[in-house]
Amino acid sequence: MVRTHITRGLHLRLLILLRQFLSTQVVVGDLGAVAIADPHVRLHKKLRPNDDDVCVCTSNYRPPDVHLGNQRFQEDIDMWSFGCVAAELFLRRPLIVPAATAAKAAQAPSSCKAYVDAIAAIVGRPGQEAVADAMPACAASWLDELPFFRKWYGPPTAWLTASAGTAKAWPPAMPEGLVQLVQECLVWYPSARMTVARARSHSFLQPPGQVPLRVRLDTQPGKHGVGTIAETDLDPDLLRYLQTCPSWNSQAEVHWKKGKPTSKCVLPKEAALRLKSEFPGFVDEENPPKCRSLNKDKKLKLIESGRVAAFARTIRKKWRPWLQQLGGKMREAVRADGMPETIYKKNGQIIMEEDFADNAFAYASTQNMEEGVRNDGWHSDGGTSLLAASFTLAGTRSVEVKVEGKPQVTLDQKPGSFYVGNMAALEHNVRHHAPVTASAATAKPALAEGDKRLQIAVMLRCDVFREYRARKINASPGPREFFRVVNYTVAQHLAEVPVTLPDLTEVLAEVARTEAARTDDNSVSTEEEVTDMEDSQMPG
Repeated sequence: MVRTHITRGLHLRLLILLRQFLSTQVVVGDLGAVAIADPHVRLHKKLRPNDDDVCVCTSNYRPPDVHLGNQRFQEDIDMWSFGCVAAELFLRRPLIVPAATAAKAAQAPSSCKAYVDAIAAIVGRPGQEAVADAMPACAASWLDELPFFRKWYGPPTAWLTASAGTAKAWPPAMPEGLVQLVQECLVWYPSARMTVARARSHSFLQPPGQVPLRVRLDTQPGKHGVGTIAETDLDPDLLRYLQTCPSWNSQAEVHWKKGKPTSKCVLPKEAALRLKSEFPGFVDEENPPKCRSLNKDKKLKLIESGRVAAFARTIRKKWRPWLQQLGGKMREAVRADGMPETIYKKNGQIIMEEDFADNAFAYASTQNMEEGVRNDGWHSDGGTSLLAASFTLAGTRSVEVKVEGKPQVTLDQKPGSFYVGNMAALEHNVRHHAPVTASAATAKPALAEGDKRLQIAVMLRCDVFREYRARKINASPGPREFFRVVNYTVAQHLAEVPVTLPDLTEVLAEVARTEAARTDDNSVSTEEEVTDMEDSQMPG
């Protein structure tokens, strides 16, 4: 909770800072100093031969090109400062600090060179930044034009060539979204830095729980009908909370020690590789699904991961108006189609008579997968994926989606990636990547055995189309006429009506509510037992 409040406070402070950037009467020079002025009036001082400093902006927040004598700057200098301030607010210390040694000070003709060296040690030299294509091909000529560069470093080509491997690892304590924001600000080439407008729309600076999902695939033709996919990233604090669920250790032990159990939802070809274990179940003990069977997995129980279950219940709760609206649209579309009740009597009654919000995302399947290059195989899901969601907690993979008559769409999945779509209509394939060295992509949870690591993904599905064959993969859920109508409605609703994910505070509130309800139930049970005991001891 402390980390959550720190991050939320940081969002607010940075947004306030950006609003000041957009004002025509405010210039932000460095941390804690705001000068009222016209930002377009920036006087250029004529440099003298013996100068080795440009007295603009406090040194810790000054970009390297200005340290090197560049005076042709606009908002790019402010965005470098903004990146430094953003990192400092979270780390509680300045990000750019030169080495404080006598030897370092002796070799530097000025303190500015020490700051340039400190910048190179953190973000790398030009072309080494984490942001792709941040430096044009003419890096050497650009550096040579900066007044102080050749005086301090000599020919730029030699300096660039000798620069490999100087960048340090990024501070691991910072949330991934903040790291991305700072990295896009701390770029050597001024015009490649993040702009104020882009920063204001950055996902890290949006209030948690209020960022709508992005529509990636908009009502495009698929194998069994049109499909829509929307995606987003989990709140970084929520991701960390889900990654540290105690259940992952027990599931990993089962995977490594007891022969990799697979659910019946896994394709036979994939199951034969024995690189994946799957643990299906339902998510809401108070409102369990009416059907306890998922494909051939019979007698489902509450899933072991309590945190995943709480997250799924929170989605159901937050999306309830959105899901009820979708349920109403599906019923209206079926009636408008004039479809006789005899066609949809078996599978359709669930959607026509029950509250879709009660049946949506009723099931969860946690998947533990070993690393290695392979494909799961092209397939479409069964009827429970009329509306399906997936999120990744550890490892990376790619979900490839076929669109009829168009190039396939690839959803690159990393820890925190979340997507939702009508996957019963869309043929898709999961492509697994080669093992990578331990990094942010595989750092948590560290479920490993020797050199092998597990990747974790979770699938959420709906309690609809309860007849067995309608839930079978690679088959159009039946009756097909009914599925065609409701599937189109789902794709259209997901593409047109925005929806947002819950954040950590909302999930923790659901956990607290559930624990309180369980405590109350236990108290009632205890009171009833005491009453029964007292009654049995009373004389007849």
